[in-house]
Amino acid sequence: MSVAASVRIDAQFSPGVWTDFGTDVIADAGVRWRRGLASNTPHDRVAQPGTLEFSLRNDKGNLGGTAGWYSPNHASCRTGFTFGIPVRVVANDGSGDKVLWRGRLRTIDPTPGKELTPRTICTAHDVIGDLVEADVRSIAPQVSQTEVQLLQAVIAALPTDAQPPATSYDTAVDTYPYAFDDIGGGVKAIEALTRVTVSAQGLLYAKGDGTLRYDNRHSLTLRTSSATITEASILADRGLVVPSTLTNIFNRVRVTIHPKTPAAATVLFALTGAQSVAPGQSVTIWGDYADPTNSLKLIGGTSFTTPIVATTDYLGNGQADGSGANLTSSLSIVTSAFAASVKFVVTNTSTTQTVWITKLQLRGTAIYDNAPQTFESFTAQTYGDRPLDVDLTYQNDGLVAQDLADYLKAQYLNLGDQIDEYAFDPQVSSTLMTQALTREIGDVITLSETITGLSSVPAMIIGIEGSAAAGSWLRHRFYLAPKTVGSVFVFDDAVLGVFDAADARFGYA
Repeated sequence: MSVAASVRIDAQFSPGVWTDFGTDVIADAGVRWRRGLASNTPHDRVAQPGTLEFSLRNDKGNLGGTAGWYSPNHASCRTGFTFGIPVRVVANDGSGDKVLWRGRLRTIDPTPGKELTPRTICTAHDVIGDLVEADVRSIAPQVSQTEVQLLQAVIAALPTDAQPPATSYDTAVDTYPYAFDDIGGGVKAIEALTRVTVSAQGLLYAKGDGTLRYDNRHSLTLRTSSATITEASILADRGLVVPSTLTNIFNRVRVTIHPKTPAAATVLFALTGAQSVAPGQSVTIWGDYADPTNSLKLIGGTSFTTPIVATTDYLGNGQADGSGANLTSSLSIVTSAFAASVKFVVTNTSTTQTVWITKLQLRGTAIYDNAPQTFESFTAQTYGDRPLDVDLTYQNDGLVAQDLADYLKAQYLNLGDQIDEYAFDPQVSSTLMTQALTREIGDVITLSETITGLSSVPAMIIGIEGSAAAGSWLRHRFYLAPKTVGSVFVFDDAVLGVFDAADARFGYA
């Protein structure tokens, strides 16, 4: 017997209050959403920006009875309808509301003219999209911090409106001596989060309700299957996609780690040239840390000498070449030192004289990444030599690196362990409807299919795509990655906590 679920789109026209768009969502245009990872290569550990697409009635037939009600620049625009407001997709199969997607409205495109049925085409993106746009240059040095503490530090460094509505983190499994020594100008939040997540081999994504979620590698390894899928539920049109090439097959895996070297009493940044400051004015100067012996090599820093010291760290003169009166006493400098860059706010307290800054520097402990190490795992195969290189930016443990190389090789050695996509019709049964409304990224499902030869193959959900036509008719697609079990050692687990010389990867877990 077929089952059904209603689908609606809510928005916050006023902060904290969800309001249903109702019949203003054009059912025939459909609603489409997607979140999670875009592909299942071993490098993919962080979700891509999720998207939501829908269309609204913008003529007098809408709930406001107002043409232009969904045109942001129209005098009669609906109160609160604007860029950046939270929106969400909610489904209900009779057992209560399930939030399938949440994000912010980013594109509002009203169709002009009288010949077409007036509508407004809307696109929203999830919290991952916010992280793609936000800068994180102003982040403090991180010394002996876990991967979870590093993720939290990135989020805390963001403007409030760029932070996720909620966060959820697994217990940390790694501690890194130094991190963010590579976060200089122009680095986006998503890049910093990716470097941390890849270093720990966890998974970072947005849940259906908008929560930014981090799964550690232990919990991913311990996941058991939530559902068994047979060919009866697979859609005829691209309902099952399995690899048809060797694109994601690797039998030689090389993992690189980066033990860092500290060096105390180092000039991390030094101003080149001279900078003028007019009487009573202030200038802001940013600088990235560099190796004093090679200005082209960027480094990190910690344990800074602040406040900086007059004459030793900065000088002010009447002329750009350092001649003229010594006006150092007319300079007031506020120094903000971050993990890989520094900000100086320099004020000329003189009311009559222009001051030339002829020296400006920051001292501290330099963090050098000058001794990377690479570990390899290889098994000869008839298909030839297919290498994979993985870089763990903040990892310094060679045991973890070697065991990760073994683990990734086990996951990606054969096509038989891989499934790319699975699509289904949730209306077919209550079981499939439950799969559509409750499965989450990181969950594991088991699939079998005769023609492709899949036999009880476990796969992890890394992305979810859904659509609703005519207001309720659902389609659902899971994007999948290989789930290999029994190849790591995890303390206190009944199965993976048993030593086995041929199987246990102690360092990875």
